[in-house]
Amino acid sequence: MADTTAIKLGDHQKKTPARGCFGPAMKEAGAARPELMLFTNDLRAAIKCEEFIQAYPGRFVENGIAEQNMIGMAAGVASCGKIPFVVSYATFATWRVAEQVRNDISYTNFNVKIASMTTGVTFGQGGMSHQTFEDLTLMRCLPNFTVMVPADAEAHRNAVFTAIAHQGPVFLRCGRDDEFEVYAKGGCPFAIGGSNLLREGADIALIACGFMVREALMAAEALAKRGISAAVLDLYSIKPIDKARLYALVAKRSWLSKSISPRAAWAAPFWRRFRAAVVLRRC
Repeated sequence: MADTTAIKLGDHQKKTPARGCFGPAMKEAGAARPELMLFTNDLRAAIKCEEFIQAYPGRFVENGIAEQNMIGMAAGVASCGKIPFVVSYATFATWRVAEQVRNDISYTNFNVKIASMTTGVTFGQGGMSHQTFEDLTLMRCLPNFTVMVPADAEAHRNAVFTAIAHQGPVFLRCGRDDEFEVYAKGGCPFAIGGSNLLREGADIALIACGFMVREALMAAEALAKRGISAAVLDLYSIKPIDKARLYALVAKRSWLSKSISPRAAWAAPFWRRFRAAVVLRRC
């Protein structure tokens, strides 16, 4: 659990380019980690990593429209001690390459990082072939993978450094377009297995990840006007998940326990662990 005093909220009405943070973050990380490499599949302009490519052209691999080969190559260089960062559209980084990710990265526990962009319908004009709603379901079930969903540009930047520092495969689920700010610069603690409590609340808890965190904050403000006190939790680490924070959060709220009928009293000890948690997630 992150220290709440380290959290600084940004302007929730202001948008910043989430993708635009990747290039500078990768370039900065690459200066300290000469083994860091970047892979993509004919998406050089889309992934916004030009700063890294210009600084380290010999560490950038453009695979063309050959995603399965890209995963195999990334696994290969990882076996030689490199840290490959694969950046692609979500559907191409997960379902198109599911067998290769499972066999070449998950099973072998190779140190490969996968960043998926255009998740859900954020690339609506691309049609169903460029949209994915099942990526978290797929990546969560793969052994050895760490799965995280940053909420905004500042969180995206921190996610890059966190993923690189971790020994083992990591999947980052990212947006595409400009995202509303959740965190101010330097105000986003980000650690594997962590979460950030952004707002205290006595009645209910809104738990979100990714760009739905900002929507949860807006919902909490709307609820406050109706006299409902809502806590907001940014549950950015999906695997491993912050169970201690979740249990502590819901244990303080009595909304669900008050709705249990006498006939369901036998289940009360169970429900007390999960009561009053309203989970927000949009694919």
